[in-house]
Amino acid sequence: MGKNEHLNFPFHLEVSGFAVEDEAAQPDISFYPTPPLTDGEINVERLDTFFLSTLEHVNNIVFLADDEVIALLCGLASATLGGSTRKAIFMCSTTDGTQLAELYGSLHPKDAILVVLSGVFNQPELLAAAMALPRWKKVFVGPMHGPLAEGARLLQFPFIPVEIQYARFWQRSELVYLPLLAMGENPALLDEGFHKGYHYAPPLALSVAFRLWRAGRRGTHHVNLLSVMDCLRWGMDSVLPLLEESGFDAESSLNFRVLTPAAFKDYSMEREMQGKKDTVYLLVGGSKEAERELHVAFPKTLEDNTYLDKRYFSLNGSSLSCLCYAVEKALIAYFKKKNCPLLHLLLQGERLVLLGETIAFFHTLSCYNAWLRETDIMNDPPRVEIDTLTWDEWLKRAEQRKHSAG
Repeated sequence: MGKNEHLNFPFHLEVSGFAVEDEAAQPDISFYPTPPLTDGEINVERLDTFFLSTLEHVNNIVFLADDEVIALLCGLASATLGGSTRKAIFMCSTTDGTQLAELYGSLHPKDAILVVLSGVFNQPELLAAAMALPRWKKVFVGPMHGPLAEGARLLQFPFIPVEIQYARFWQRSELVYLPLLAMGENPALLDEGFHKGYHYAPPLALSVAFRLWRAGRRGTHHVNLLSVMDCLRWGMDSVLPLLEESGFDAESSLNFRVLTPAAFKDYSMEREMQGKKDTVYLLVGGSKEAERELHVAFPKTLEDNTYLDKRYFSLNGSSLSCLCYAVEKALIAYFKKKNCPLLHLLLQGERLVLLGETIAFFHTLSCYNAWLRETDIMNDPPRVEIDTLTWDEWLKRAEQRKHSAG
């Protein structure tokens, strides 16, 4: 049993495995506001000009940010998005002092620059960490008011202002766009994906959120997010904290996690699927424009070998992108065989565009998730208790060291 829903480019949703009343669930979008996520523009051309004048001539660029931002940047870098650059790019979090120290000792100060990325006002640890590296040139990227902005003004460091209207939705910002430039990528493509996603996602995202809300009232507690594309998985990883917060209320809560297709080759996942009927699977996939394609070509020596299965050679001329397509289709068939509730979201576009569309969709979904549970997801999060305790302990330890040295 299944139901197809169509939305103008770039989204298409296929639904299967839900209870009849949940599968057909479609709320009236006129009762809900459109998430205010399209406000503000990022001047990509100005950012590119800044990069060319400040960072283009440097061979070693070290980006310093909190764990959340660094995790996404590391994923994007490792996903080899197709750009080409001779620069050495390093991603460091403030909690990895060993990596910073090793880089500081190995990179020549004349050919290294530290780029400090902050999306919120109250991250004084970033300024403190930057001051531990006095010989490096520095660029500060952060809110127009705060420790980084004041430090840049007084120390005459290059500064890029960041204006993130809602702190939880930080992915569409200079925090990601500037590192993409350093990777040799075009952030305008990512921004295009965000614009398309925010424009087209609301009806579909509300429909998905409504299904999840109804399924939660019937005992669903887990939502597993999947994609065959590494790039999209890193994007989904970055929105997990937002989704977790949006899916919580006093009556029930949804727990989100991101899985790779390889997870379903594990016997533990097989046992989990047999023993639990409270999980929804959301598979994100779709087609992308051809970038660099590889094709299978078996040498004649292998074809003449009687040991190999002759079916191997029917793959001659097939592209490796067909393998991704096959994995996605296999996952769909597997979930349907297990009668698992499945939401299959299909997108179209170049890889960075797909990433922007994916994150924009989950941003929009999290808004409706929260509003259906009558919670506020748009307010700026306070500095959480663990951050305050960490800062206090750091100051206390610094004072103790001073007294010991004296």
